[in-house]
Amino acid sequence: MVINPKRQLVAVVLPELIDWLRKHGLQFTCYFTTQPENTMATMCSTATAEELHHTDMVMALGGDGTLLTAARLVGGRHIPILGINVGSLGFLTEFSVDEMYPTLSKVIRGDFYIEERTVLEAEHPDSGKIVGLNDIVLLPKEPGRLLQFWVWVDDEYLANFSADGFIISTPTGSTAYALAAGGPIVYPTLPAILFVPICPHTLGARPLVLPDTVKIVFETRQPALLIGDGQTKLNIAPGEHIVARKADYTIQLVKIHGKSFLQTLRNKLHWGG
Repeated sequence: MVINPKRQLVAVVLPELIDWLRKHGLQFTCYFTTQPENTMATMCSTATAEELHHTDMVMALGGDGTLLTAARLVGGRHIPILGINVGSLGFLTEFSVDEMYPTLSKVIRGDFYIEERTVLEAEHPDSGKIVGLNDIVLLPKEPGRLLQFWVWVDDEYLANFSADGFIISTPTGSTAYALAAGGPIVYPTLPAILFVPICPHTLGARPLVLPDTVKIVFETRQPALLIGDGQTKLNIAPGEHIVARKADYTIQLVKIHGKSFLQTLRNKLHWGG
C-alpha cells in the first residue's frame, strides 16, 4: 500500500483496512509518501521502494498525487495499481472509501480488469529522463517571467511561442493540469498526446491533439524547469534541445466492471446537474 499520511481520513481508514486485509489472509506492507507524524507507521511493516518491485498489486491510498507516486515507483514493471480516493476530486483514484471493501472483495475474486495507460518521457541531454503518467510541464525557472520556446513535431517545425510554458499531456492527464489550462478532455485509452500552451501571448495558439507516435522537440530561450507529474524536476538551460515522446511501457490501472470513465465525468464534474 502506497499511503499519503497527510490525508486526515487515512488515519481513520487504515486501521480498519489492515484488519480487513489480515482477516482475508492477504500479505501487505506500507510505503508512506511522507513520514507519518503519529503511530500510523507502527500499524504495518514499512516497505522500501525496492520492495514494491516484488508485489502482485499496489494499492494507492490517498489522492491522485498518491497514485502518481505509486506509478513512478512501479515504473515499467507492469504491477497493477488500485486507487482508493481519500482526497478530494480523484480522477485516477476513482474508488471512494465507501466503495473500498466491495472493490477489494471483487479484486480477491479476480473480478476486475486491467486498463493500460500511456506514460510520457522527456530526455535531457545531460540529466537523463523524466516521466509522467499525467503530464510533463515546462515552466519558467523564475516565476512570473515569460518563456519563449520553439517546438518541432517529428522533426517538422511547429512554431515559436511566447507563453507561461506548456503542458505535454497523456489522455489520462487531460483531466488534470491540461484541463485547467483550457485543454480538451480525451478518453483515457485513446492513442494521443496533448500539447497545451499555458497562457500563450497570442489568441491563435490553441491546444493541439497529436498521435501518440510523434516525437516533440523543444528549445527555450530562458532558463526553465521541466516537471513530471508535479513531482520530479529537471533544470533546462537556454538552447538545450529536449525530446519528449511516449515511453516504451504503460501503467496498469485496476478497473471494475460497471464503473466507466463517462460515469466518472458525470460524478466528478457534475455533468447533467
